[in-house]
Amino acid sequence: GIVINKPDGTKSVQAMGYCDIVIVSSLENGYMKKTEMIKTYPEYKIEEDDFGYSVPISAYSPRCYIDVAATNEYIYLLYSGKTFAKDKYDSLHGNRIFVYDWELNPVCKLSLDLPTYMISPTIENKSLYTISLSPDYKVVKYKLPPL
Repeated sequence: GIVINKPDGTKSVQAMGYCDIVIVSSLENGYMKKTEMIKTYPEYKIEEDDFGYSVPISAYSPRCYIDVAATNEYIYLLYSGKTFAKDKYDSLHGNRIFVYDWELNPVCKLSLDLPTYMISPTIENKSLYTISLSPDYKVVKYKLPPL
């Protein structure tokens, strides 16, 4: 998955690539505090041979979070939901963005008109920059609705 910090440095968010799990962590009074949102686990099979262990993810497990971005107010999660078995390399892009506050309360869902690989909101949450396919990779700017 991907781990990024809140811009003010007080928290971090981790979003998993092949399961619908998001974890917000912070250090408070010397103790780790975690808020978790667990919706699904990936399908995998542990394999062992003379060289060690391996945990290959099934091609039928949905690709969940492609990218994560954050401002001091919100977490932006770019979601695919596609599988490699059915969608091949299209599973590596997404066009849905789930926005949460730092307590993992849902704020809104956004839909993009292009397959997207990376996202970056402006610090004031007014615009979203993406790297999207159209037909090649390019930077696209979207105006965000009031959140």
